[in-house]
Amino acid sequence: MKEGKDDDGGESEGQMNPRRLLISIFWNPIGIQFAIAIIAVSIGFILKQLSII
Repeated sequence: MKEGKDDDGGESEGQMNPRRLLISIFWNPIGIQFAIAIIAVSIGFILKQLSII
């Protein structure tokens, strides 16, 4: 009985979808700051390419 439950737990971890993985990464203060930094750098790069900055 325990072996079956262990197998089920392993399968559920292996079937983690990318959306749930991204939510788990960014759903904490460090992840939120990291996402904001990526967005800021992206906006800066786009503005530089457009010669606005």
